[in-house]
Amino acid sequence: MPSRILYSLILCLGVVVLTAQSTWIGLSDEPVSFERFFSERQTDLDLPDGSKISPLKSWSDQIGMRHTRSQQVHEGIPVEGAILLVHGDDHGVNHSNGLIVRGKFPATSPSISRNMAFRLMRDYYASYELYFEDDGLEAWIKEIEGDPNATFKPRGKLVYADERYRNQAKHYRLYWKFEVYVKKPIDREWIYIDAQTGQVGFVQQGTTSGCAKHDHGHHAAMECDMLSGGPSLGRGITRYIGEVEIVTDSIADSLYILNDETRGQGVRTYNALEKTDPDEAVDFEDDDNYWNMVNADRDEAAIDAHHGAQMTYDYWWESFNWSSFDGNGSPMLCYVHWDVGWFNASWNGRFSRYGDGRGDPLTYIDIVAHEFAHGLTGTTSGLIYANESGALNESFSDIFGTAVEHFALGDDFQWFIGIPNDPFRSMARPGMFGDPDTYLGDNWFTGSSDNGGVHSNSGVQNFWYYLLVNGEEGTNDFGYEYEVDSLGWEKASAIAFRNLTTYLTPSSNYYDARLGSLQAAADLYGVCSPEVLAVSQAWAAVGLGTAEPTRDIQLMEVTKLESSCDLSENEEVGLRLRFNPSGCNYVLDSGSTITLGYRVNGENEINETLVLDRNLTEGEEIEYTFQKKADVSGSGAYSFDYWIYHEDDAYQSNDTIFDQTVLKPLTLDNNASVIFRNFTASRDSFFFREASEAEAALNVDGTHPRPGLIAVQMTGKEDRPRRLDIPENEEDNFTMNPEFVCATCFCLDLTDWNSFILSFDLRQTFSEFYKGFVGVDVPELVSSMRITVNGEQVGDQFHPETYIMDPWMRHEMDLSNFIGSQIELCFEGKHFIDRETDRDAGNATRGDNTYLDNIRFSGKDVVAARDLREMPLQITPNPAIDQVEIEWDIPDQRSDVLINILDVEGRSFREYRYAQNPGLFKEKMNVSDWPAGVYSVILTNKDFIGISRIVISK
Repeated sequence: MPSRILYSLILCLGVVVLTAQSTWIGLSDEPVSFERFFSERQTDLDLPDGSKISPLKSWSDQIGMRHTRSQQVHEGIPVEGAILLVHGDDHGVNHSNGLIVRGKFPATSPSISRNMAFRLMRDYYASYELYFEDDGLEAWIKEIEGDPNATFKPRGKLVYADERYRNQAKHYRLYWKFEVYVKKPIDREWIYIDAQTGQVGFVQQGTTSGCAKHDHGHHAAMECDMLSGGPSLGRGITRYIGEVEIVTDSIADSLYILNDETRGQGVRTYNALEKTDPDEAVDFEDDDNYWNMVNADRDEAAIDAHHGAQMTYDYWWESFNWSSFDGNGSPMLCYVHWDVGWFNASWNGRFSRYGDGRGDPLTYIDIVAHEFAHGLTGTTSGLIYANESGALNESFSDIFGTAVEHFALGDDFQWFIGIPNDPFRSMARPGMFGDPDTYLGDNWFTGSSDNGGVHSNSGVQNFWYYLLVNGEEGTNDFGYEYEVDSLGWEKASAIAFRNLTTYLTPSSNYYDARLGSLQAAADLYGVCSPEVLAVSQAWAAVGLGTAEPTRDIQLMEVTKLESSCDLSENEEVGLRLRFNPSGCNYVLDSGSTITLGYRVNGENEINETLVLDRNLTEGEEIEYTFQKKADVSGSGAYSFDYWIYHEDDAYQSNDTIFDQTVLKPLTLDNNASVIFRNFTASRDSFFFREASEAEAALNVDGTHPRPGLIAVQMTGKEDRPRRLDIPENEEDNFTMNPEFVCATCFCLDLTDWNSFILSFDLRQTFSEFYKGFVGVDVPELVSSMRITVNGEQVGDQFHPETYIMDPWMRHEMDLSNFIGSQIELCFEGKHFIDRETDRDAGNATRGDNTYLDNIRFSGKDVVAARDLREMPLQITPNPAIDQVEIEWDIPDQRSDVLINILDVEGRSFREYRYAQNPGLFKEKMNVSDWPAGVYSVILTNKDFIGISRIVISK
């Protein structure tokens, strides 16, 4: 019997599914470690070549869960909005969500320099004064932040961005991004300068609007959207809520200012003197710490702002152990009497401002808390201030504005947003102000003004929160009769806070908000708890999802249709579904229907209905084969989209698999070369086959003797399973452990060939990991490569020779017995141990790998020997115009040298043969009649090979 190796590495299989924007990953019962997640999931996330997930921040919360926020980067450049959140506990990761951008990105090299982009940015704001050009503001920011290097001067950052934050890389461009603080009336924006053309791609507003609702053009008025001798307890007369207790600062005998240093790094309130520069603001002063500033200037509004900021700090601290707006105790600054007659309040990323409006300053407590909640959002989820993410941004500010008002005033609070005698939104009845209370229902805003309706469409989540606090029965805009159980203030607010700070990302939409709040409720109160049910009921009431939260049908994988040489016009398509466990013991009754569909290249949707012929219990799986077959008979790539639908499915985010590529490669004929280098074979001329524990890819191989060149790498995936079977003989290599077999395959038409010679460069490695296991210290039993034709092995298997890195070797195989036919030829690899597993085991980081390069399919023998060792060659001049000289220093021997020239497509362009006398090979070659371009030069004799490139310029 084969021996069995057990070792303590954790495997966790996950399934990646897409909504229109976001990726939600559900993992199996056995979680993967946080340390392993980011290496293993690079492949599972289906990241584009050149992309990776880079952790930004990790933290543990009050209920013992661990979280990591990460950024997708492509070729070292951040992808805007592509944030992945990973969640788990001490046992490891158990779920994740966020935006992953897939597909082919454009060029990574900017044509426009940072300095040029800066000048273009400044030209765009030519008629405005920027903060960094004001010496007073530059001094102010250094003082406020306690950093002599702090500045408002924008520094361009190279990013990939798409104004709509879609999940396909084809929509993204390379931009220089600048954060710009602009004096009245713009305030704070991000401008994106196209790094290739220098054009302004788009401009994104900061969270500068939170109160009034207006239509906006570019550079329109700001709207509603806050940081401080000795602490002293004083009292003050407010404009709106009577007398309150406040903490101030005694800076001299009988002299107090509105500076509270008992809360974080301070709560400070200033008089802006109807100006718009914070460095020109002054302190409010009082001589006895009883602040009665009711006067013609309405200075009593400063007490509202100061008290409101203190209550906001206290609410977050007492409710969530959260200090200030960022959780780090940052200063909370308020500027009262901002600008002349400004009917607004706002948050600009560093402080809050409050205008005097139409005679009633906008300093009511829910407005103050609303502004600082924009700071909370900006430092946690970072919800983009446009469209649905912007509506959620506004809604969370309304939610916590109302929660703080209730915290401070008790039953005297109101469900309106705004000053008491002139509110502008209602949480309980959004329709009173023309706002929607149902997703996509009546009053839903679809225009471009107000950043896509951020102040209007916020009404949907506002009403959800109201229902969750109060409970209610009613009928929504679509005729759905709902009944929502009340959770009360504490639980409703805890769920909203956890969703915002833990589960949402910059591009999150309403669908993400629903899933995040359900997960937040499950974290806090348990799966299938009454709290989770109430959250789901409330979302169903506002038009999202079903009242039962955990009934979930998941599309797991595509079971039928994969890349092949013999794809036809009648290929079966199959899917695997799972009725996911919820802990609630739901059953899908016999007779229930599930709709399944697919489309090819975005066209001709196929939908079929599965009717269950038995009850389906949680955890059970179904495999379904479509009756309608797919036509994939033509050579090329086909993009498949798959989906499922069940009317009671609460988690529709895992109901789709988009952009799965199925390839029928171009059939190669005549002489064909596939060069995996800086110029490579077209990806539609070969395909990879991967198993669950093996991968094949085009990778840069750092150990290649020609550094930086690209080769095929076949290897095992990271984070090995804890059990594998070791074969006892070579014949079992590719029959046992099939999950570790991968391949690189080609289609060949040998109908008119007279002979068929396969040649390729090969290098293999072998891990030392096995040394500790008796009987498996044999490379050929654990790391192998073979060649198959139409699924059958031809010739011998290839294995690494030693534990050290084997050299690159040139190989040739005569496969002329296949001439006259069409074949599928594959290089198959079987490998167990990856480099990272070797690293964790304390070995050299090589793992089990097979590398392939310089593959050639030829109708005649162009290689003189079975195994060729590479020797470097020199070509001068290079680039060349008329003549070149080739030098090849090889050991003394007498043997003909064959020179083969391949064009950029890998086709044979020229062939030369020279007699080799003992010593240095040195020949001049006339290239005057060669077209301009890049050519591969391959020299071979009976024992050696030399490979280089030459550029011909005319």
